[in-house]
Amino acid sequence: MTASMLNNPSGVIGFMLLSERIAEAIEGSKKTRAEISRACGVTNAAVTHWLNGDTANLKADKALALEVATGYRAQWRSMCDGWRNGISG
Repeated sequence: MTASMLNNPSGVIGFMLLSERIAEAIEGSKKTRAEISRACGVTNAAVTHWLNGDTANLKADKALALEVATGYRAQWRSMCDGWRNGISG
């Protein structure tokens, strides 16, 4: 059983697109797109591209900056694997 299965007690595993995982992380952080773009060192347009699904993947430095800014783990956002955030449960 993987960690992502443990996060979903119903046992139904849904597929989430990268853009959906990024959106969940940003919404969960309660930060604005402008705050996220500043924290990640990108433009507001780049964050919009992430959220629209125009981005296939994030460079490692941006993924880690987004993790720090949102508290949602880069591993989960990138591969939908592991815990969403630092809280395991």
